[in-house]
Amino acid sequence: MKIIGVYGGHDQAVAYVEDGIVKLALEEERLSRVKHHQPPPYAPYHGLEWLADNGHNITEVDRLAFGEPLCNTGDLLVALRTMHLPVRIEPKIRLIEHHTAHVALAYAWSGWDECYALAVDGGGSVSYALAAHCKDGLIHEVARDNMSNLLSIMNPGLWYILATDAIGLKPLHDEGKLQAMACSGDPNRYMPLFRERLSIKPFEVTDSKKSGATRDDGTWAPTRDNIKELIGIDPRDDAVKRDVAAAIQAIFEEMIMTDVQAYVPKGSKLVVSGGSFCNVTINRKLLNWVSEVFVAPAINDGGIAAGAALAIDRIVPYRLDNVYLGYDAGEIPNSVDPREVAKLIANGAFIGLCQGRCEYGPRSLGNRSILGDPTKTDTSTRLNAKLNRSGVMPFAPVILDSEADNVLEPDWHRAEHSAEHMTITFKVNEEWKDRIPAVVHVDGTCRPQVLRREVNPFYYDVLVEFKKPVLFLF
Repeated sequence: MKIIGVYGGHDQAVAYVEDGIVKLALEEERLSRVKHHQPPPYAPYHGLEWLADNGHNITEVDRLAFGEPLCNTGDLLVALRTMHLPVRIEPKIRLIEHHTAHVALAYAWSGWDECYALAVDGGGSVSYALAAHCKDGLIHEVARDNMSNLLSIMNPGLWYILATDAIGLKPLHDEGKLQAMACSGDPNRYMPLFRERLSIKPFEVTDSKKSGATRDDGTWAPTRDNIKELIGIDPRDDAVKRDVAAAIQAIFEEMIMTDVQAYVPKGSKLVVSGGSFCNVTINRKLLNWVSEVFVAPAINDGGIAAGAALAIDRIVPYRLDNVYLGYDAGEIPNSVDPREVAKLIANGAFIGLCQGRCEYGPRSLGNRSILGDPTKTDTSTRLNAKLNRSGVMPFAPVILDSEADNVLEPDWHRAEHSAEHMTITFKVNEEWKDRIPAVVHVDGTCRPQVLRREVNPFYYDVLVEFKKPVLFLF
């Protein structure tokens, strides 16, 4: 079956799926150059044109999967008319619930026939989160954080978004900065303030002390303004911001782990997706409860396009080889020698690497990346200055698969698949922390891409010629 998946919300995207395999997938921002592309009316036009240019016209496939939210049928029809689709396309359309699509993508790409799944973000079409048991290609709902439950207005994703806004950062954009700041703060300074007001329970629990309950029942509602009022933060005081960020992160982790422990049997395999799991720190802590974890590479809402297409039929899980599914920039010319590229990097240069199909999802993994030397202490400062980028955000390493055991602590083997896609952090072995300062965060972790040669030969050869097992990646 040939299916085109479309997502028209935050992080608009398209995907082409054939017989249960994602063949092509692309976020609209890659073509429009608008970060988190989301203009109305719910149609990623550039992406649909790109699919058509690759031989996959929306009128010729067997199904057209729209990932929700779409506010109502009227909005969908407006989108179709704007896309100039003929009426005959309407019988092909299937609407797929937001978190179901998140789960479908993570389950399909894990390669596991049976596992548990958790999708959490700031809100979808009918819910804020979904827990499921996946087996034999089917997704069995275990629990859902339903939007219709007024006592469930505060889930981990929404908490993080509102808290990001409350401390003066841009919501739905700067959550990564908050996470990075948290690693160097003291959570104990502000945790008591939050703990006095929040009762953290699994998301299907609906008693009056549910985290985020409305003021009507006498409990504190952690809105942006209420958080700001409670902490009384001075935006000029970076130390205070770090401590607040650390407390926010700690509350977030407790929320997530409370849900995991409620709905996922200890020692299970777990797949996760949704914007909350862009938080790579909590992804590592999931290993305290489960045996293995797989974090979908297209964690964000851009992954809804492929997930919606996969969810139409029974899923046949397969182990994703790579995420190079987007538009094609062509191969590196034979005249470009990996040895020369490695020499430039060793001499302090930053290299822009653009080759082949671009990555699907929020991580740059060697086809649209900036490379540099992780061993130089000034590498991060120099590149941050060039990119006008916040210094609090850590850069990330690419590591030869043959050297990962030397650089990373052993737990990385319980998330090897995720380690290929830079969606989880691991502790760096002590002897390596001072050797690669540009890619080790203040908490002693890194967010690696462990690279196999068959995934990206040119990229791998540059790293081999660099004569060091770790390269700098942005």
